[in-house]
Amino acid sequence: MPGYPHRWMLVFLALVWLLLVGCGACGGLGMAPHPPNRALPISEQAADHLVKRWKTAWQQAGQSNQIELQITEEELTSFLNLRLIANKKLPIVEPKVWFDPDGIYIEGQLNVPQIPLKPNVLLVLDVYAEDGNLRVDPTQGAIGSLPMPKAMLSTIDESLDTFLANAHANFAVQSLTLGEGTLTLTLSRR
Repeated sequence: MPGYPHRWMLVFLALVWLLLVGCGACGGLGMAPHPPNRALPISEQAADHLVKRWKTAWQQAGQSNQIELQITEEELTSFLNLRLIANKKLPIVEPKVWFDPDGIYIEGQLNVPQIPLKPNVLLVLDVYAEDGNLRVDPTQGAIGSLPMPKAMLSTIDESLDTFLANAHANFAVQSLTLGEGTLTLTLSRR
């Protein structure tokens, strides 16, 4: 490759990236996660059903001020796509959400103006209730077929903590249970 020194640099950078991806023991990136293999249809009916059940549950809470709500993957995916994403400019479009006993999987297309490519992004989140608060810890992630670096997961974790600090000021999370395809929450008014 005489006369093309930039090609050697590209080859070198590609080799370094491959070494980082493969060397999990040395703080590398490890293997990319994969979401559950379940279809997630998006429908107005599912999004409306979630909103109606949320409102009805709080109206019927009465003196207990406590509700239990089971949310399906289809309901949350539909709600995010048809209600939330349509009204805001968020960094992920066309999100899909899977509930699994080992975590919540969120997949979507990265939509950041500064990045010309629009790769798929996948996050695996560990979620739990602690002292009345919802806690979310990203455990794995991928951009396209490449695993996310740990530093990027840490940045996402900090952003989620900041968002969640204000997101549920009106209610406390008493318990949270993940099942295959469902998330069950027990909430109480603060």
